[in-house]
Amino acid sequence: MSFEYSSYWIQLVGNALVFALFGVIVLSWGIIVHMFPNRFTLKKSKITPFRRNRKLHLYWSIISFLLLCMISIRHMNMDLLFEKESDSRNVNGVITNIEPANSDFKLYKDGSRVFPDYITINNISYYIMDIGEFEVGDQVNITYLPKSKIILSIYETNDET
Repeated sequence: MSFEYSSYWIQLVGNALVFALFGVIVLSWGIIVHMFPNRFTLKKSKITPFRRNRKLHLYWSIISFLLLCMISIRHMNMDLLFEKESDSRNVNGVITNIEPANSDFKLYKDGSRVFPDYITINNISYYIMDIGEFEVGDQVNITYLPKSKIILSIYETNDET
């Protein structure tokens, strides 16, 4: 089973960058409303706290910006920003543990939703988008990215030793 590098990048970096970009837009809107309050407030606005206090717009946008940036940083795999697919390495080993990964974003592979996992091979934990039919005790060969520990391909090996 193999996974596209671009799929990982979109799911683990791209989605987080969209959240951060939305945070920048919210912050920019708050600054603009704070600087030019007469252009963006309605005389008969029912949202009186925002109409009376210009700083409330600014505070709300700063808090929203920080919250969105924290969410994006929490879900972004920073190591993946500095790795290329050509940096990948191979390793053989036995799957000793499978744990579900905590992901608030919905992840998709080939149009169907997948649930990412952390698998342990040779006492090292790796991230995989979808474990498929593999189980604890299976002898596998994986191709992974060394910094982020993301599995690009996983195949069962039949060592009869």
